[in-house]
Amino acid sequence: MSEAEPGDEPTRPRPFARAPRAGAGSERDVVLDRMLFFSDAVFAIAMTLLVVDLRPPQLGAGDPDAALVSALRASFGQILSFAISFLVIALYWDGHLRIFRPVRRADRGLIGLNLAFLAWIAFMPFPTSILGGHDPTRGTVIFYAAVQIGAGLFETAVWWYATAHPRLIDPAVDPRLARLVRLSILRGPVVFAISIPIALISPWLGIASWALLIPSAAFVDRRYGRIAPPAG
Repeated sequence: MSEAEPGDEPTRPRPFARAPRAGAGSERDVVLDRMLFFSDAVFAIAMTLLVVDLRPPQLGAGDPDAALVSALRASFGQILSFAISFLVIALYWDGHLRIFRPVRRADRGLIGLNLAFLAWIAFMPFPTSILGGHDPTRGTVIFYAAVQIGAGLFETAVWWYATAHPRLIDPAVDPRLARLVRLSILRGPVVFAISIPIALISPWLGIASWALLIPSAAFVDRRYGRIAPPAG
C-alpha cells in the first residue's frame, strides 16, 4: 500500500455535493434514491394512519343485524372521509411518481421542498378525522380543502424546482411531458379551490365536487401514456 504524500488530505464524503450537470449520466444518485424510499414510507404511514379513527361499532341490544346497520350508518362520515383521503393521498403519490420519473439527482433545495410537501401528507390524518368526526359543516369542508390546496402547491413547487435546475433532470425529457406533469399536479389544488365557494352554499355539495378529481385524473392518464417514455 502506498503511503500518502505529506501534502495530501484525506477525502471526505460529500453527500450534498453539487450534482454534475445534465448529460453526465442518466443513473439516479444515491441521495435521490434514499429520498424516494423515505417519501414512499411517509405516504404508506399516512395512508395507514387514516384507519385509526375507524373503530368497530358498538352494537346495542335487540336484533344484531339491525344494530349493525344502525352503527354503520352512524359511522358513515368517518368511512367516507377515510375513502376520500385514501384516494387523495394515492393521487398525490401518483403525482410524486411522475415528478421523480425524469429526475436523476437531488440537491439540498429539492430535498427541502420534498420534505415540506411530505409534512402536508403526514398531516393529512388530522383534517380527515375532523371531516369525519361529525356531519360536514362549511368550516370542516373548507379546512380540509385548504389543506389539500397547500399540499398540492408544495408538490407543484417540487416539480418547479426540479425543472428550473436542468442538472437535476434527464436532458431527454420531452417539454410536453413537463407541462403535463405540471397539469397533473395542479388539478388537485384547482378542484379543491373550486369546492370552497361551493361549500359555502352546501357542505355536501362541496364534498361532492371533489369527485372531479377522478375524471381529471383519467384525462391526464390518457395523455401521459402517450407522451411518457417506457419506465427504465
